[in-house]
Amino acid sequence: MMIPERSVINNNTLELNTPKKIILTEEKSVKRKQISANILFGNPKSNCKGSGICGVFTASTDLADKQKCATTLAWVFRRSATVLCFSFSKEKMCSQCRERQFGTGYLTLTEGVPLPLDFCQQLKITYGKLKKGSYRVIAFNDRLIVNLTLI
Repeated sequence: MMIPERSVINNNTLELNTPKKIILTEEKSVKRKQISANILFGNPKSNCKGSGICGVFTASTDLADKQKCATTLAWVFRRSATVLCFSFSKEKMCSQCRERQFGTGYLTLTEGVPLPLDFCQQLKITYGKLKKGSYRVIAFNDRLIVNLTLI
């Protein structure tokens, strides 16, 4: 691992002088509507077994009849008109689920995931489905963050 020659901190920006210049900028405090959601992991085609997201529900939805290890709570906010940011607590997630869903560094949705109408209304989005694909997982402190695209 190469140690940066010099680090400069200016106006909440950290610049590291390395062969590839890396700039990490602290986002200014932006007021975003964020809501909590219950996430049911699994593949919808496999009766919610395996990897992916089987369903997204408002936090008031009771998922007690589902497998305990396949569900977790996430904070969700709209990053843009077509991207939702899902933030998962590592500590509140079953370790087997965390490894199965995020262990490769990607969360893969094998098919689109419909979003409930009340969920869309709370986030003020018109799109009602998460797009299938592989999404990079960002590990940040005690959180796992995934930006998912809407279709």
